[in-house]
Amino acid sequence: MLAIIRALQAWRHYLEGLPSVFEIQSDHKNLEYWKAAQNLTRRQARWALYLSRFDFVIAHKPGTSNGRADALSRRPDHQKDDADDNLNRVMLQPDRFRVLAAKRGHMSVVPEKALLRRIRECGEREQEVAEALSKLDKLGPARLQNDLVDWNTEQGLLLYRGRVYVPKDDALRAEIVRIHHDLPPAGHPGQAKTVELVTRNYWWPGMAKFIKDYVETCDTCRRGKTSHAKPHGPLQPNEIPDGPGQVVTWYSPFYLMYGYEPQFHVPMLSTTVPRADERREELRQAREDATSALTLAAERMKEYYDRYVSASPEFKEGQKVWLDTRNFRVSWKLVDQYTGPYPVKRKGVTEYIAHSTQPADHSPQ
Repeated sequence: MLAIIRALQAWRHYLEGLPSVFEIQSDHKNLEYWKAAQNLTRRQARWALYLSRFDFVIAHKPGTSNGRADALSRRPDHQKDDADDNLNRVMLQPDRFRVLAAKRGHMSVVPEKALLRRIRECGEREQEVAEALSKLDKLGPARLQNDLVDWNTEQGLLLYRGRVYVPKDDALRAEIVRIHHDLPPAGHPGQAKTVELVTRNYWWPGMAKFIKDYVETCDTCRRGKTSHAKPHGPLQPNEIPDGPGQVVTWYSPFYLMYGYEPQFHVPMLSTTVPRADERREELRQAREDATSALTLAAERMKEYYDRYVSASPEFKEGQKVWLDTRNFRVSWKLVDQYTGPYPVKRKGVTEYIAHSTQPADHSPQ
């Protein structure tokens, strides 16, 4: 039926409004009953509404006697095999993706022309490196010459195992790491992933440590990355009280209400009562037992709590710190995990007073 719809749409200007009925031949016999009363789906109802514009009948013609139609739909030159699948189809367009073909001992460099120009300029200041490699390759021992197979030059660049050697320039190396870490296509990956991205195309001695130091001081990463370490702060149990209460004002409630202390006119006995002494000893022993039980409970509570926390970090006055935003009354959907950094102005017993400032520079020193 869909083929009939498409044919009528293509030849509508010939078939619509014909003075006589035209015939549509199909090898699908059930279509002969199309105009009969039946329950139609929404799609079939739309088809029926469109077909009502034409005056036609559907006649069944077996497929064995309808070879012409099959021949038109089965032309061998229109058939595709597996060899033609995605033929001449470029999946990654050069204008949207960076093309970089790297092989051992050879490298075709396409992107970052300005960056490569800086590498060449810095490399000119280290001509002794290329000259030393050239002399070792010609005059050095055989063992060293075998090790120099990994080095070669191309387009004014010194290559090590097909990767561009970056001269000793911290600003240039930091720019290369920034491209592979800070830019939106990179997405601020972790240390290992950033090392893997940079080592695809570049190399210099000690690059792994250089990249890790850069990532550790990245302002965006420190703000947004969630900490997987244990919470800080071992438990600090409350002190066990040594009495039923504590003196705060040194005034009794009676004095504060009436302005004088109450007078006791009951005479004090100088004799001792054995039962009273026994009762006093029982109360003293009960207080000692209660104090021991509270101390033991506090020690056990601290032991269990400290299993899941780490020691509190010690900060000094003037040191810059990051502030956790979990206690801020803001939406957690897009907020950073940390804010700051803030310099510590004053250090107390259990708290730190910080002052807001601009984010610190995270370039490796």
